[in-house]
Amino acid sequence: MLKLFQFSDYRKYLNSYFSSSEQGCARGARAALAKALGCQQSYLSLILSGKAHLSPEQAHEASRHFGHNKVERRYFLLLVLHGRAGQKAFKDELEKELFELKNTHLRLKNRVELRQPMTYEKQSAFYSHWYYLAVQMALTVPGLNTAQAIAHRFGLPSRRVNQILAFLVEVGLAERRAMTYRALENSIHVGHDSPLVARHHTNWRVEAIKSLDREDSSDFHYSSVITISRTDEPKIREILLKAIEDIRGIVRNSPEEDLFCYNVDLFGLGRS
Repeated sequence: MLKLFQFSDYRKYLNSYFSSSEQGCARGARAALAKALGCQQSYLSLILSGKAHLSPEQAHEASRHFGHNKVERRYFLLLVLHGRAGQKAFKDELEKELFELKNTHLRLKNRVELRQPMTYEKQSAFYSHWYYLAVQMALTVPGLNTAQAIAHRFGLPSRRVNQILAFLVEVGLAERRAMTYRALENSIHVGHDSPLVARHHTNWRVEAIKSLDREDSSDFHYSSVITISRTDEPKIREILLKAIEDIRGIVRNSPEEDLFCYNVDLFGLGRS
């Protein structure tokens, strides 16, 4: 299924859906949708060509046919209402609600379901310094499963590394096996609405700044200040989130051979 939130016109969404199918499958898909809408295929063709509109009731049935979830169904209905609206003030109100729904969809917390095994007190300690997460992830890399190896890799005192490892074992993120350690959970996420998120992002951006001083040609850094329309900002946000999802897919199936950090930023400048 196409990503509904990439579209601001429901007829473009429908046309893209049919054009993404092979010719024979597209004819069958049109017939199936017309049947779900209770209309002739000729009327559906008028809708797709911009000469007619779905009714709100047909929009509801079409959304059910496509298997949209609750948020997608609301977004699709608003697209139809927006397409049908003739009064500018009403269209503007619908655009605002569409924008808000799209931003809700784009919230990474709503798209990624991750287990959080720690109490808030333990989370506060975990996100207080960069090295808790770094050490926890390092345990997934062969050869980085002892206190000595970790201390050497990160340039941390052995006493500090032992404290970190003891903490990870205590909160259930790692287990000790004689003199070695193993990570038990390698996907940690702090939500955008958590009071800890600022510290988490700051930790890793400070480390990114430190990496600039190393002048390592294999490191990658990119910064840009741009001017764009407000309607294009959600498109860029969607691209970045899609990239994050693609990266997560690669990471999920990639063997743990080395340790890296990547940061992604997109924000308005000079906003009060």
